Amino acid sequence: MYPQPHRLGLQDIAPIIILSLFFALAVLGVAPRLRGKWSWKRTFLVLWTVPYFSMVYLISARAPLYPRYFLPLVPPIVIALVSTAWSTAKSIRGFKGKTNLKARLLVGLVAALILFNFIHSTRLATTIHTTRVPVGQLTQYIKNNYDKNTVVVVFHEYRACEYRLPNYRYLSAQYDWNQVIEILENLSKKNQTVLVTNTAIQYILGPVIEKMGLEKVEVARFEMDPQVETEHWVVVLYKLQPNKPVQKR
Repeated sequence: MYPQPHRLGLQDIAPIIILSLFFALAVLGVAPRLRGKWSWKRTFLVLWTVPYFSMVYLISARAPLYPRYFLPLVPPIVIALVSTAWSTAKSIRGFKGKTNLKARLLVGLVAALILFNFIHSTRLATTIHTTRVPVGQLTQYIKNNYDKNTVVVVFHEYRACEYRLPNYRYLSAQYDWNQVIEILENLSKKNQTVLVTNTAIQYILGPVIEKMGLEKVEVARFEMDPQVETEHWVVVLYKLQPNKPVQKR
């Protein structure tokens, strides 16, 4: 599950400022230098960014959904900004000793960018070290509240169950399809606890559960700051049970 659109709050101030500083540096510092003489440094950055961006973001349909694919573009952007800051820092005073206001502005923007990035990253780092990822919360919750006879049907969470629930019965909704269907078909006949995650329902089992007339009851929800865990920041655990027949009066 990916972060959904939401109203801006206090937690969004630092990212907005950081993006604004990036934009200002690009307009005031990097863009004017592109009009200068072509160099091997510019060739290096262009050959790094343009082919990657074209292949991943313009050709691939699924890549833009995953924020991690943006990471290889960060180093050349940082290189360009640092190069700009370094060259402008050396030219704060012009040849006649006059203060270069544009150079001072660029250096100030770089300093502000470093400061706000540090403040923002500190909060995220604290979250990483104090909060378990949702799949970790999920496996710990199952350990604490269910016995090893419980069937857990998962999708993206399979690897986490493999490492943290070695003696439990966990099934992949994708690769253990036949076993899962058999369990769901016999759910009303056997006194067995069947848990299923929201990703298994969303991507695989949703139509099947609806067709079989099974009821899903939310048991627990595990969340993390979507700025830290950007792809699967929330995991919802459901318990499946047969729908109770409606009694006619």
